[in-house]
Amino acid sequence: QRTDIPGTYHDTVRDYFDDLCNRMSVQFCDMNNPTDPGFHVVLNSEMTYKELAEVVCNCIDSQPNLIQFFKPQSHRDIAGCAIKSNFQGTLKELFKLCDQRTMSPNKLFYRRLNIAISELESRDHFSCTWL
Repeated sequence: QRTDIPGTYHDTVRDYFDDLCNRMSVQFCDMNNPTDPGFHVVLNSEMTYKELAEVVCNCIDSQPNLIQFFKPQSHRDIAGCAIKSNFQGTLKELFKLCDQRTMSPNKLFYRRLNIAISELESRDHFSCTWL
């Protein structure tokens, strides 16, 4: 049985050992709670964004389309840029895109949303200045 996605199994022995070699521990912290120690999950580095969202949502009791992930900032241990939900790469590629000088390289932040992530990303943002 796979450890990263509950209820799924490896088809062959080769798949099992590929999964074993590609495991990585990732820490997830709630970006809205600065004192949150977070939780660690052992994941396959070949996972996609959707698979990542499903695993994390199982841990925090949410839905995959109601969560947004953020990369850590390189100079401080806080959330940085948001990761688009249409990210086509793997988890390994995502951490390569993160700056290697981060304090904890296998760390991602998440935020629970009230609306679907696709709706949030499709909205136009604007700033308003009151005079």
